[in-house]
Amino acid sequence: MSSGRSEIAEIEVQNQQGYAISYGYDYSIYEENFACDSLLYWSKIAGIRNYPSGVVQSCPNPDQIVWLDDDVIVVNPNIKTDEFIQGHMSKDSSLSFPNILETEDIGGPSPVNTGVLILRNCEANRMFFEKLWDMRHNPSSSVPAYSYSSCPNQIFSHEQEVMQELLKKADPSAYGVYRS
Repeated sequence: MSSGRSEIAEIEVQNQQGYAISYGYDYSIYEENFACDSLLYWSKIAGIRNYPSGVVQSCPNPDQIVWLDDDVIVVNPNIKTDEFIQGHMSKDSSLSFPNILETEDIGGPSPVNTGVLILRNCEANRMFFEKLWDMRHNPSSSVPAYSYSSCPNQIFSHEQEVMQELLKKADPSAYGVYRS
């Protein structure tokens, strides 16, 4: 989340936090940019990398990580996240169930929407997010990557596009796109 939140962002955070509290889920808010050398979009990838590596002291070894951008609203608080995960992701990472659940970006430039991600805390995801992070400035990627403030087209969803490229190369059973 960017610092200097707008009034609507405060409402969105209260919505997410209220949902988390009602089910006893851990909830953290990031206001700092973890990707100072890249566009702000990459901060979520840097932040997500902190969880599987055990950097987040308040939640050192979660089974799953659920990332919600600060503009995401929980519209059906009756659906428990853990029950949703049980229906879509096995606890056993050796089974052919997805390690990453992502939402569809309807009408966007990429079918992947990184605004909502559900991730299994496993070695495969640690490696995936390290590789994704390393691709943020990789000139060999077919997706352009720009340093901070140098992007000629700010509507480009950089981490989404690069993640989509990486997922195309991954084992298809390792991830799933949730379409509602």
